[in-house]
Amino acid sequence: MKQRCLEVGLSVLGVVLLHGAQAQDTNDESPRLVQVSDSVFRTVHRPGAANSHVIVTDEGLVVVDGTCRGDGNPAWLKQELDQLYDVPVKYVILSHDHEDHICGLQVFDDTAVTVSHARNREHIVREGRNTSVPDVVFQDEMEIHLGVLATA
Repeated sequence: MKQRCLEVGLSVLGVVLLHGAQAQDTNDESPRLVQVSDSVFRTVHRPGAANSHVIVTDEGLVVVDGTCRGDGNPAWLKQELDQLYDVPVKYVILSHDHEDHICGLQVFDDTAVTVSHARNREHIVREGRNTSVPDVVFQDEMEIHLGVLATA
């Protein structure tokens, strides 16, 4: 089995979000995880709502964004991930500071380090956003190495 490191930078984040946009949806509004690739899933629920993305590795999970709108919120996602995986969420990545895309992610603070661009953290703190305050920030780019990516 080939081992691949999880490298999350701005370019990988863009790829994850692009793949998520291409996943097929149905009209069913029940929250669920939809597989986008071997190791990437996204939440699907209410049409038009922001979605979370989950990257699965053997050492932990990475959650990218979340929404408080509808049933597919971070509290639901945390419960779902706890049931599906024997590894915790290790990182939460906030793609930007709009609350409708990042709210409620503090539910992962018990196991995860929250990461964002330095400017996002400034806005999140100043605006009192309903989310986890980033523990780690970066200016231009950052890599996160976490285990071996899951394979189907």
